[in-house]
Amino acid sequence: MPASPQTFRRLSDIDLAHGTLRPAADAGWETERLHQGLKVILLQSGEIHCKLPAQRQLRFDVPCLCLIWNREPHEGLQRFVPGTEIRHIQVALPPDTFSGRDIPDQLQQPGNGPGLQSLPPSPGILSLANRLRHCDLTGPERSLFLCSQALEFAASALCILQERVGPPGLPRRQRHEDAAVQRAAELLEQELAAPPGLAEMALRVGLNRRKLSSGFQRMFGQNFSEYIAALRLDRAYQMLETGNLQVAQVAYNVGYTPAHLSVAFRKRFGISPKEMRC
Repeated sequence: MPASPQTFRRLSDIDLAHGTLRPAADAGWETERLHQGLKVILLQSGEIHCKLPAQRQLRFDVPCLCLIWNREPHEGLQRFVPGTEIRHIQVALPPDTFSGRDIPDQLQQPGNGPGLQSLPPSPGILSLANRLRHCDLTGPERSLFLCSQALEFAASALCILQERVGPPGLPRRQRHEDAAVQRAAELLEQELAAPPGLAEMALRVGLNRRKLSSGFQRMFGQNFSEYIAALRLDRAYQMLETGNLQVAQVAYNVGYTPAHLSVAFRKRFGISPKEMRC
């Protein structure tokens, strides 16, 4: 994905970019030389289609976390849907950052072909993205901060991949439970203003409450209630950052009262929702 020049930074061997693309017309499929190494991309709005060599065409539903591992000079195809605003942040690391054992099996392809996995982002990844976008430091402190956050962003993405997708030999029951937990997380994204409780969600995804609760803790590092709270605050942050809604409207859209949002928002991000408008 092309980076906006004004937001590009090169930190040693780490490439960090974020920005907004606004395709005005459908240019069809475009060829892109794939980065050699690991690239982690967070898509927060818009619609993109892509195709890697010897793989099926993919359409990314946002928000979406994409991981691409590639060692050879391959090319891919991508298509940007016109009339959409594509907000993204990406971190790229060179191949010699990793030994062969460091790359998850889920990204390995026969014949050293490029491997791709896409999955919903965690609240933690969304928070890291916000910190990368809104760094007020200057000078060497800024470079060090961005470098550390970019590495944490990539490491967190690899952890999410391992936790959610699981190794190829995962038992069928475990795969079923992980898929149910992932489905629950997707439903929470869709119904955030009035999310179902643990008992109702367990019934809807076909797990008992204990397995659903332990599944959230295992896959996301948070229990069911903590995951909802973090998701609400990150969604509120995104809406305040990119939209024109009043603070009260944002609060109700994520299931908070304005007063409750103000307290929880300041506790998590260190500023009030109103300060986001300044």
